[in-house]
Amino acid sequence: MITYKLGIHVDKMDIHRAFHLGFMDYIMKVDIPEQAFFKRFFGPEGNALDLSVVAYDGNEPVGLLLGGIKPFDGGAMTMRCGGLCVVPEFRGKGISQKLMDMHKEMAIARGCKQIMLEVIGGNERAIQFYKNIGYQVIYQLDYYSVQGKELKTGKLTNASVVEIELDQLDRVKDWISDTHMNWQNDFDYISGLEDIVQYGIYENEKLVSFLIADLRGKVYLLWTHQNMRFKGYALFLLNHFRKSHEIEKIMMSFPNSATLTGFVKSVGFVKDELYQFEMYGLL
Repeated sequence: MITYKLGIHVDKMDIHRAFHLGFMDYIMKVDIPEQAFFKRFFGPEGNALDLSVVAYDGNEPVGLLLGGIKPFDGGAMTMRCGGLCVVPEFRGKGISQKLMDMHKEMAIARGCKQIMLEVIGGNERAIQFYKNIGYQVIYQLDYYSVQGKELKTGKLTNASVVEIELDQLDRVKDWISDTHMNWQNDFDYISGLEDIVQYGIYENEKLVSFLIADLRGKVYLLWTHQNMRFKGYALFLLNHFRKSHEIEKIMMSFPNSATLTGFVKSVGFVKDELYQFEMYGLL
């Protein structure tokens, strides 16, 4: 008989084991050491033990759902499924359905207005499963990259780049309050990361453009005030970041944005094969 336990009531090693075995045949290779797994998935990813569920066959973990809550997408309290997996030989037995039912019940009990998740494009079996239980595709999350030396260069006069602290960016949250940011690029997520650098450009003592990235080359946020766009600020920041840290490859991801898509293509970025869908269900 399959039983289900909240993450706060299980051995943490079982959570990692369920994750590792459940994703052993995933589209992308998933092999994360235990310490790194908990640091990431119960850190920046925003999952919580009391919102996560492990499925057991006897004493053996055979399924896992990771869950986390925060105000999201315009401030709506949102429960996110940060990972759902079942060990291959236990699939088709209703375990995923039960885990998602429990996930939805916890969201409703905590006053959430919506539930959401990300799924890799091309994983049709998973996409159809989520559609069958009430989710719908709302955003497509695309991935772009550019080899550092292939990034277009640009010059700015009377402008300089300065390193800034993350808390200094609180004032610019209003700039993007009406723009959808995916879960793994927003300020809450970024604040839990390490090896992050933030650069800004000021004009007349006002911040007009900023970049947040990690030292691997991943750019989380690149933003210019709407009144100051198309003047070269974003490209200037990218080149400053590349040169300052000798970045060989710059990577970016973002959902449905004609403006950003046009910009990254114009400065040398190429769309990767990987893409994801953000799927939502209303409560």
